[in-house]
Amino acid sequence: MKLCHGEVCSEVETAPDFVVLHTSPVAGAWSVNLEADNQTITVQMDEFKQLGSAGSSVISGYQWSLQHDGANIVQWTELKLDSSNSTKSVSLPWPLKSTKCIPFAIRCFNKAGLSTVDSRELRDCSAYDPKLISNPNVMDAIGPVKLEKNDQWMVDDVDYSNSSARLAAVWPQLRYLNYEWAVLAASGTGGSGYYDRILLEPPKRPTSHANAIAGGFTRDEFVNVPGAQLQPGTRYHVCIHANETLLQFEKFTQLLPELSECSDGVTVLGDVATEGRIAVNGRFANQMLSSVTEFLLEWSGFESGTSTDMPHVTDIKYYEYCIGSFASGCDLIDWKNVGGARSVIVSQLKGVLQEGHVYFVSVRAVDFIGRESRSKPRSIRVVLHGPKSNHSAAISVGLRHVISNSNGQEVCWNGRFSDPVAGIRRYWVGLGSSPGRPDVIPYTESDGECVWWTTKQLSYSRDGQHYWVLLRAENFAGLISSDHSKPVLVDRSPPVAGSVIDIDPTVSNSTDCNFRFNMDGISAKWTDFHDPHSHVRDYSVAIGSCPGCQDVMPYLHVGVRHSIKIDHLRLQPGQRYFVNVKGCNAGDLCSVASSDGVILDSTPPLNGIILIGSSDANQQYLRSSSSLEFSLYGFNDPESDIAYHRWGVGREESDSPDVIAWIKTFERKFVRHYGSLPTGIRLKVFVETVNKAGLTTLTESSKFLIDDTPPEIETALSASETFGQIEPNWLVLDDIMVVEWSVFDKESGIKEHWISLSNHDNGRVTFEPVKIPGLLSNFTFGDLDLKDGANYTVHLVSCNLADACTRQTASVAVDTSPPITGHVAAETESAVQLGRHIEDGLTWDGNEVNISWVGFHDPHSGINRYTIQMGTTWFGSELLSVTEVPHSDEGVGLPLNPHEGPIQMASFELKRSLTEGTSLIVHIVAVNKAGLHSQPVQAALSVLESGHLWLLRRCAGAATCYGHCSCAPQHQTCRGTECRAVDVVDNVDNEVEVLDVSAFGPRGESQTDAKTTPTRSLLAATWRVRRAMGRPPVRYEVSAGLAEYNEPKGIYDAVHERVWHDVGLRTFLALNITAGRRLNVFRSYKVFVRAWFDHNTHVVFSSDGVLVNPTFPRVNRHYGVGVKDLLSPDSRRDTDFITSTDSLTVGWRNKFTSLNEAPPLSFRVSIGSEIGMDDVANVLMPPGNFTYTFNELQLEPGKRYFSTVTALDENGLSVSVSSDGFVLDLDNPSTGLVFNSNDHSNSKYSSDQTTLSCSWHSFFDRESYIKSYSACITSSNDASKCDIADWKNVKFEQRATWKGPWHHGSTYFCRAKAVDAANRSSEAITSPGVTIDTTPAIAATALDTGRLMSVTRASKKERSDLRAQRHSAT
Repeated sequence: MKLCHGEVCSEVETAPDFVVLHTSPVAGAWSVNLEADNQTITVQMDEFKQLGSAGSSVISGYQWSLQHDGANIVQWTELKLDSSNSTKSVSLPWPLKSTKCIPFAIRCFNKAGLSTVDSRELRDCSAYDPKLISNPNVMDAIGPVKLEKNDQWMVDDVDYSNSSARLAAVWPQLRYLNYEWAVLAASGTGGSGYYDRILLEPPKRPTSHANAIAGGFTRDEFVNVPGAQLQPGTRYHVCIHANETLLQFEKFTQLLPELSECSDGVTVLGDVATEGRIAVNGRFANQMLSSVTEFLLEWSGFESGTSTDMPHVTDIKYYEYCIGSFASGCDLIDWKNVGGARSVIVSQLKGVLQEGHVYFVSVRAVDFIGRESRSKPRSIRVVLHGPKSNHSAAISVGLRHVISNSNGQEVCWNGRFSDPVAGIRRYWVGLGSSPGRPDVIPYTESDGECVWWTTKQLSYSRDGQHYWVLLRAENFAGLISSDHSKPVLVDRSPPVAGSVIDIDPTVSNSTDCNFRFNMDGISAKWTDFHDPHSHVRDYSVAIGSCPGCQDVMPYLHVGVRHSIKIDHLRLQPGQRYFVNVKGCNAGDLCSVASSDGVILDSTPPLNGIILIGSSDANQQYLRSSSSLEFSLYGFNDPESDIAYHRWGVGREESDSPDVIAWIKTFERKFVRHYGSLPTGIRLKVFVETVNKAGLTTLTESSKFLIDDTPPEIETALSASETFGQIEPNWLVLDDIMVVEWSVFDKESGIKEHWISLSNHDNGRVTFEPVKIPGLLSNFTFGDLDLKDGANYTVHLVSCNLADACTRQTASVAVDTSPPITGHVAAETESAVQLGRHIEDGLTWDGNEVNISWVGFHDPHSGINRYTIQMGTTWFGSELLSVTEVPHSDEGVGLPLNPHEGPIQMASFELKRSLTEGTSLIVHIVAVNKAGLHSQPVQAALSVLESGHLWLLRRCAGAATCYGHCSCAPQHQTCRGTECRAVDVVDNVDNEVEVLDVSAFGPRGESQTDAKTTPTRSLLAATWRVRRAMGRPPVRYEVSAGLAEYNEPKGIYDAVHERVWHDVGLRTFLALNITAGRRLNVFRSYKVFVRAWFDHNTHVVFSSDGVLVNPTFPRVNRHYGVGVKDLLSPDSRRDTDFITSTDSLTVGWRNKFTSLNEAPPLSFRVSIGSEIGMDDVANVLMPPGNFTYTFNELQLEPGKRYFSTVTALDENGLSVSVSSDGFVLDLDNPSTGLVFNSNDHSNSKYSSDQTTLSCSWHSFFDRESYIKSYSACITSSNDASKCDIADWKNVKFEQRATWKGPWHHGSTYFCRAKAVDAANRSSEAITSPGVTIDTTPAIAATALDTGRLMSVTRASKKERSDLRAQRHSAT
């Protein structure tokens, strides 16, 4: 082969040699030998030969298999031959028995895929003496069978059966007297059903085998299996067993050994094989043949698929095929057996098949029990010629044989090819630079007579070049014909668009103009259109309201002109008009260029809004005095657009800029300026807007003030002195903290606070920063878990409306546990010397005593002071009233155990002198720095003659009826006596009133009874003698419990904890709950006070109970429930805009809820400039109110205000919720433009009598927004009436339509107005009139339209003549 282009050719290239193989290989000499182990096969062979071929190089490979009855019993397996050794050994997975004739088969393939099968018998099946193949002892049979004793069995062993046959077996060669038999289902094959695992180890008890389905005993040499249900696809074996047997004959005896034997099995075949499918030359459909000598025949699908345990590889024994001239015939080639092969090359057909005729091929499969299944005949038609080409049918490519579509190209060849015999199967189409070379688009397949070439496929073609469409048609016989088109030009690019400029015909040498004041018409010119591949064929001109639009004048063909003037157009003021020029090339591809438009403008720009600051909302206060930022919204000119702005800054009372002079800017939305601005005075921004026609509008901003100072601190941040503190800066609660502060800013107010809580010791944030309203001056941290001894820091950031902030912190420590009780520092006679005694530590002299003690300590806050009293009775104070002694960190000495702390000592002057031999009781209580009292320690001291006081360790008896005594172990009792517990109703002594307290601090506790408490870690109470009726109490004990009980239950464990706590005559106690516990939420608790009137008589008084409610007031989140700005107290609907300058109603119905058991909430209502502020007004409302009306407000128009309602419970827990805000709107909306059509344009005439429409835009509201529009129809431009169609609300639509009929010759005007969100209406604006004209013009004189389009401007005389013609025409 050589490649040529014109007369120039390449060198000759030669393909490699190839061999044609049309016959199968021929077997050479070979032999097999079955070794003694019956499991190894030795093959000795010469290689197979290929007739007509040199050597064995065309042989592809070998396979081996074992066969029986002409079919394989194992799959074909590769047999590799060594070129140096012609002997090969094959190992079998099981030993071969001598009961079947088994040939060894070899299949040889050549490289063309043709194969030959040759076989050799492993044992000589025809040998007689000796006989190498013998029947098995147990043979399968199809029942019923009958075998007489010692009779001969002449039927071969059965391998297959159908499911309806009866299974039987015979063993005619055996002579035992009794047999045990069973039918066993196969347990799995070793590669063939002849070699089941059961055959390798026959069972000795077949009836007991797990696979047995039937069995029994017999004396015969046969058995018919009764009623066994045989499953298709399963192989069954009949197994027998006979015990050792001694046969007694007339002249001799014979000993038969024990026997276990199984038949080689019978496989139950299922349904007959399914109907197969035939493929001719690889296709299952009816086929065309292009050869009369041979074809490939294949088939599939004949197996039943239900047999798995078979001796052979498949249940089909062999296949046959035939060829006939009619559907069921075999008259040309009768049935031919091809064994187990599934394909065959049918050859030697020359003279059998003829072109154009239809033939039928059939295949049938025969299984091992003789059943057959036949396929449907497959038709084949012989076709030897390809499709015919019809040159009268054109190959269609684009317009004028030009490929011009840049998005792809369709190519069609309808009727170009035909084939009446075989039909057209498919086409191939390509594109090439020459008639026989598809080098641009390779051949691609197509089922139809058209194809679409994509842009990507055409990317290799070049504009300006010629190409050929190449076609190939294939019929159903696979024969192909070729053809090609005429040359095709590629030009996919439109002309290069030029430039179009609007010109003013009244100005000579006019350049591009953007605005016009006269309405004489539209003039334009264009240049620089060109096409590099073909040429610009012609131009068309259109006029529209947008680039490329034709809504004013559709495209008008103007030939090759380069300028135009169009008169008599209906042009409207404020509308921009564009001249669009379209130039097209030879491929009908066009480019459009548009002018930048010309517009008529006679109105100034529309006012907008000036927003001070950098955010989306207007800011009244700015922090920086060195820069200014503001945004412009709504500034617009619907006709000529904005050219630029001028802006300046002036004082509040100024009419022009007197702080910053006029500055010109082209910024449309946002202006930033750096410069000095005065502080402390109100300023405003002036903006003068200039449109492109030179008309101006002046706008002023709202007033603003520069505040560059942060808020001032009036009262520093601190923990509340009225909640949770006994001593300043020490909390005795661990789950709640209340802080207070007071900050102010006289210029811009307080907008918000940010507050957080952190641990001073480890820096961890205990309460993440939260934003709270600026109106608050306190905050409650709830749900805390504060640690004793830890120091916490509260961080508060307060910011004003100018975003200047003040930061402050406060520290507070926590200690919720009382001090640990110590001891009197007395000398001891114990063997253990504790070293607590010091010289003169316990002495007396007349009425003066020295008392020393040790061991009181507090690991969290430390000891602050001690209270000491002395008397001769339990908690008596007749010798020394309660006296406070400050704690000394140095003390007067140290005990041997340093953990007990320094020894404390104090001298006291008693009320009377002591007497030798008497005794006194000292009561000592430690108070820590948080103000919590320890349990008291009582010590009985004996007055000795030596001037010492000796600690009495043995008591004469208990001091009270409950066994209180000073000599018992600390906090334990001695044996008591019977107490006299008096019920409250029977009390004749002083009556004690107990009040629950939730608010207490260093300033004292509340003297009003609390109904709720926000803490779960503490109960506090105060008590007093409400009525003196008899004896006063001599001491008190305090406890607490659930309110539903009359005694302390529900808090303390009476077995392991102290329930009652001694407090002496103190009348206030903060009772901390044991660490790790919490009071139950929403449960009520009482404080119990046991008042003792002597050592045996007491009365238990209790408070009325306090509800534990640590939750803040609840906020209802349901839709429609909120804090609302209302127009009146009776209104329920929230408003966003108001028209009253001095009054507003705030409502909060159902927004806040509290527990039924808790007191009702009170409310603080405020109005502010921001959410959470109260700089406008505020009031405190008692419970039960849900609305409040503010009067005498001073509100500014256009400014947004917010209402805030803060709900407070009796403990000061509060929640604030704000409204979405409201704006005072005092201005009516500004007007816009109204048009007499539906598309924002005006028309003098309309022919539509069914509908009348109008549209509008540019209505604007500075202080709210346009809520709706209304329009009407009037018969005149008088703004005082709507006599044709009354006002119609069209909501947000900016157009309206009315149904007719509208009368011919009548003129109608549309009026429109806007309504803002405050229900204020704008002035009604009237559109130009539109006249209904339903009759065509009457042609009186022909008009020379050629003179309407001129390259140059017409002269005055020509214009005069033209006007005369128009008048005469009408």
